Amino acid sequence: MTKNTSRTLTALGVMLVIAAIGGTLAWRLATPRWSRKVAVTPPKAGPAPRHIRVLVANIKLADPADGVNRWSKRRRLLLTVFRKYHAQIMGLQESTPAQTAYLGLHLHNYAHYPGIGGAANVFKALTGALASWDQIFFRADRFSLVTASHGALRPNHPQRNATENAYYSLVVLADRRHVLPDIIVIDTHLRHGVPNAAICAQHIQIRLRQAWQRFPNALAVVMGDMNHDRTVTPVYRALEGFPGAARQPLWKMTDAFNYAAKPAGVWWGTWQDFTGQPHEEWPSDLIFVSHGWRYTPSYIIRDHSPQGRYPTDHFLVTTVVAPRRRLDAPALMVIPKRHGVRSGK
Repeated sequence: MTKNTSRTLTALGVMLVIAAIGGTLAWRLATPRWSRKVAVTPPKAGPAPRHIRVLVANIKLADPADGVNRWSKRRRLLLTVFRKYHAQIMGLQESTPAQTAYLGLHLHNYAHYPGIGGAANVFKALTGALASWDQIFFRADRFSLVTASHGALRPNHPQRNATENAYYSLVVLADRRHVLPDIIVIDTHLRHGVPNAAICAQHIQIRLRQAWQRFPNALAVVMGDMNHDRTVTPVYRALEGFPGAARQPLWKMTDAFNYAAKPAGVWWGTWQDFTGQPHEEWPSDLIFVSHGWRYTPSYIIRDHSPQGRYPTDHFLVTTVVAPRRRLDAPALMVIPKRHGVRSGK
């Protein structure tokens, strides 16, 4: 969902029902779900890299009203961008079942979570479709899925405005090469109201800490379209892990953006409504990393077609992470150019 809610909220309720039910059928027929066997290329011989790329992307739900920017006109461009940056883990928002089906078929050697159950129970299928718009794609030739969950962040407090209900997906990934520790990944799409978003961010931390109880040596990545930037203190501080992090510093999550590097007068907003021009000064598509990671500053992907078309209405954001060899090692890292990794801008 973009920040321009006025033009989408009026029609979105009907669109959700139609897209969810129809997309569920498309998903069942076409998508290689995470639970289905994926053709996995055996890992290459030799040491595996300790660093991996993580990418977050609000891919914008398929809306025929988008005209020249509708899904059928931009999906190949989005695939091109995904393949160019070759992230090992990607968190997608607004990926409807039909869109996930397309990406699942064309992103070879990727698995994704979550899937959707049978469509016999329409209400259950609808709920599952809405909850699964936060898709986590991961390289199946590098990672295996240990456990996973997804659903509403506040299941017992549905919002009066249905579009303000926020969902999450969580996976725990194990490195097939036994180089990296287990990785907890949470993907979410927070909504626009500040009080609700702040509570949802706190619930993300609750789910993260529950996962840490089961996998105490895991490192964590939390990413998504947060719809709030660092200036919205209640939401941002909750995403950082507070108030719990005040008692346990290792619970603190760090935004991978290096805000000190932003040139004066340059806007880093990541919602651009297919125009390439940010509508906000600060980014709201964010990647948070736990204490045990080293990371490159988040990089805003502004790739577009020669005709000036963008793959989605948000800029994508990416960072590279690697486990610290020592907890007192510097958090920021520089990857040699031979690895094809860009620093944050």
